[in-house]
Amino acid sequence: MMSDAAQTKFPLMTNWKLQWRRLLWSQPSRTKSSAMREKHRGFTFIELLVVVAIIAILAALLLPALNRAKTSAKSAVCKSNLRQLGIGFRLYVDEFGKYPLMGLSYVTADDNRIRELDWDEAFLAPYCGGSNNVFRCPASKHYTFGDYGYNHKGGSGLGLGGEWVYSSETEDGHIVPTAESRVLVPSDMIAIGDGNVSLAPYAPTNFLWGTMDYWGIDPNHSQGANVVFCDGHVEYGKIRDWVKPDDAHRRRWYNDNQPHPETWAENTRP
Repeated sequence: MMSDAAQTKFPLMTNWKLQWRRLLWSQPSRTKSSAMREKHRGFTFIELLVVVAIIAILAALLLPALNRAKTSAKSAVCKSNLRQLGIGFRLYVDEFGKYPLMGLSYVTADDNRIRELDWDEAFLAPYCGGSNNVFRCPASKHYTFGDYGYNHKGGSGLGLGGEWVYSSETEDGHIVPTAESRVLVPSDMIAIGDGNVSLAPYAPTNFLWGTMDYWGIDPNHSQGANVVFCDGHVEYGKIRDWVKPDDAHRRRWYNDNQPHPETWAENTRP
């Protein structure tokens, strides 16, 4: 401890020691305040832009994968529907020994009006659990009773929906159903698939029914279509393969399992 005389003699030394003590005492307070400011510091504009850019990149990478997963899920539901339709189709054929007609017309008893039903509502609905959901493809944009087409005509009159027979005696005709025995290779005969009411071996055009051809096969699943065959199995293929004009692909549209190249020109749409 410096005496009063020493303090009077060395005033600079005394002032220096006081200033040093003040510095040491105030340092913890300043350090704590600085730490608090550092802890509560917000994002800078550059850091925010970096975060937004990273989120955008991740979204760009994930969205295509999510879209593919959604497309695959819709195709899976469609295949499940067609398997159920294939079972109902076989039940009908086993019971009657013939394939369904393209449609049915009848006169209602209450108001004596003619009503027309397509093949799905007229013949298969009773064999498919009574629910219309099995006739709905989640990827289709049609608005009829169902979203699937029936290979009733084949390439040119050799399908499953019957044959028109004309009688010169009555000057009239009627449709004779296609017998089960007429389909020579059921496992290679197209029955029902992505389409609108009727199925035929050419790609769709903007011909009828809004965006899809009334008679074509629809590219509902990544430019492809699901199809169930007469034996009940389901296949997926690109539209270019379903309508490809060669023997292997065109014979699948005809009940005699022949390619019939003479019909290829009339079954090709621009």
